[in-house]
Amino acid sequence: MTSARLLTLAFVIATAAFLVFPGLDLATSGLFFVPGQGFPLDGRPAIEAVRFFIWDASDSMAAVAFIGSVWALWRKSDSLRTWGTIFLLYFIDPFLLVNVGLKSHWGRARPADVTEFGGTHAFTPFWQPANECMANCSFVSGETSAATAFGLALWLVRRRWGARWPRWADRTVALLAFAIPLIVFVQRVSAGRHFLSDATFAVLLTLAVYLLLRPLAYPRRAAA
Repeated sequence: MTSARLLTLAFVIATAAFLVFPGLDLATSGLFFVPGQGFPLDGRPAIEAVRFFIWDASDSMAAVAFIGSVWALWRKSDSLRTWGTIFLLYFIDPFLLVNVGLKSHWGRARPADVTEFGGTHAFTPFWQPANECMANCSFVSGETSAATAFGLALWLVRRRWGARWPRWADRTVALLAFAIPLIVFVQRVSAGRHFLSDATFAVLLTLAVYLLLRPLAYPRRAAA
């Protein structure tokens, strides 16, 4: 089965799961909620340190991709395929699609802000636009989207230059490419900052944009 078919299947399964079980978001967030305390994992110094380290590293990757794209364009280097794909992935998905688009207009309140968890706003399912939030809203998770883009960027860099690295470095980068999105996914849900569907569709949308851009990085594969 091709990557596109697998991703389409994942979209269908995820959508069906949240449609059939609309309480899945509340049930998942409820696992991390403590009455009278809120979401205890939110704001923990050690967790926040890891979170902001990943955030800064992801921003740095986006900046390096932009600089690398300009340099490769100037030098007429084939590395433009890698750096350009990474830059476009960040620009189209976490920036335009997620932060400028969905998070600014969908209006879904975050878990910590809904009445079920001590807040003042109504819970709305992911497919329903709302007016419970005016800016930087819950659907979809921007940090999960950026972390997924970061993981994909690491994978692209590894595919491009990993053969020159020591084996331990290649394996470490491959592990980080999978671990970083997972860490951010779990952190955002467990801290009450996003529902399970926010993080799930953030990953799926980022993967969809990546698949659209992948022929830029691997033109031979696209031709085949």
